[in-house]
Amino acid sequence: MVMAVARQDRKIQRKIEFSLIWDELVDAMPDAKERCLMPNINDAWVLSTVANMLAEDDAQIPVTKERFLGRLDSVLSDVAGFQSKVKLDLVKLLPTVDALKTANPIPGGPNLTILSDVTSLFCCPWGCRALIGFPAILAHEHIKDITAEWPSVRNRLKPPTEMGPTVLQALEVFGISKDIPVTALQDLDGRCVCLCGHPKFRAPMDFGFLVRLNCNLLLYWVSLTQWPKIRHIIDENRWYQDQTANLRCAMCILGSKLYSHSSFVYRTSTGTIDILLHNDHDLGSSIPYIALLSARQPVNHSPDDDDDTPLFQSPTYCKSCIILTRHKAPLWSADEVTYHMKAK
Repeated sequence: MVMAVARQDRKIQRKIEFSLIWDELVDAMPDAKERCLMPNINDAWVLSTVANMLAEDDAQIPVTKERFLGRLDSVLSDVAGFQSKVKLDLVKLLPTVDALKTANPIPGGPNLTILSDVTSLFCCPWGCRALIGFPAILAHEHIKDITAEWPSVRNRLKPPTEMGPTVLQALEVFGISKDIPVTALQDLDGRCVCLCGHPKFRAPMDFGFLVRLNCNLLLYWVSLTQWPKIRHIIDENRWYQDQTANLRCAMCILGSKLYSHSSFVYRTSTGTIDILLHNDHDLGSSIPYIALLSARQPVNHSPDDDDDTPLFQSPTYCKSCIILTRHKAPLWSADEVTYHMKAK
């Protein structure tokens, strides 16, 4: 028991010694892109060469800079293998058939060029829900400081299936070629405007914010019942699709008359209610509802925190939404009511 504890203490000490050397190596890299592609400390510990060095002679040999530099070529070879695995894992996350085909190894190694495609965006799994391309996603503030090993991080980055078509449609509306690299989307940040009238989304925004969605399924459900939290085009279109499905169910259950896939008459004991669903975020619409400014403007990355709009003392509710969803979506201001009735 005593020997096991002593061995564990030595392993911890060797990791601490290595961590100081590893941090110095990474920080000294002049290229920010190279730095963000380096394994974090937890991934570095399990690189084959590093793991063998830490465990050598039952972890009794201190890790010095000289000892590490003597193995540097082998370590960098392991790092290259790790980076290739990261790229391949990211390609496999992309929800397109072409991406899945590209992820399969071909003679000479896997083709990873799809990572530079404009539709290859990944979703930050934490609060901001940003949509970011490669390699910038690895340098993102909510990703770069994660100490978890890569498999744990990878499983949280999966983008929504609607991402590719939504990005391409938005670029078409903006008059921008779909063949631009994903890094060129940064040039659109601070220039994107949605004309839907949502009181929380009137200011210019980044491209990723324009098309993004709430990736957390629980929070996504909340966004359906508390509309100010919707994270914009993708969620808005999901809301519309869910509501048209509810509409068809209501028609069958209530015996209502369906005029089209998005409108019907709901019969009550006192009369009828005409319900017409409208999608102000249909990228295939003949009237564009998004626009691109010629110059970058200051953006508000937290529109939900904007409390300048005068609020009602108590919320009002949309009767049609209650019929369709059986949930009360609270509307707290005149702006919210106006937007809800116009865009929904």
